[in-house]
Amino acid sequence: MTESPDVLNVVCLKWGTKYGPEYVNRLYRMVGRHLHRRFRFHCLTENPNGLDAGIVPLPLTCSPGMSGWWYKLSLFAPDFFGLQGPLLYLDLDVVIVDNIDFLHDAPGDFVILRNWSRNLMWNSSVMRFRIGAYARVWEDRKSTRLNSS
Repeated sequence: MTESPDVLNVVCLKWGTKYGPEYVNRLYRMVGRHLHRRFRFHCLTENPNGLDAGIVPLPLTCSPGMSGWWYKLSLFAPDFFGLQGPLLYLDLDVVIVDNIDFLHDAPGDFVILRNWSRNLMWNSSVMRFRIGAYARVWEDRKSTRLNSS
C-alpha cells in the first residue's frame, strides 16, 4: 500500500473492547469536517468490523510482543505498511470542534501535543511526523519494557 507523499495519513489505534468502531467512525467524520487537506484515514486494529467504508484498516500484526497503548510504537516502523509522507496520529478519545489544518501545516519535523494537565511533558494523543523519519523509536523498542502500563 503506497500513498502519494503529499497526502496526509491520519491514523488512529483501536484495540480490545474499550472503544468500539463507533469511536473510529466518529473521529473519521470529525477529521473529514475539520481538515481541509488531502488525507486518507487509517485505523490500526485487530478487529476492523463496523468501520466506515472510507477507513483503511491496518492489522496489528506488525507489533509482535506488544499490547495496549504500546501498539503506538508501530507508528514509528521504518516501512509503516508501505505508506509515505506525513502521518497524523489521533487517539480515539480526541474531540475535534474546529479547523485542524494547523496540524498539517505546523512547521517542524515532529509535532506533538503538550500535556496541559500536569508537568511539562508531552502527550502522544496527537502527533505528526514523516513516516520512517523516527525509525529509531521503533528499532529501540526492545530496550523498552513493553508490557507495563
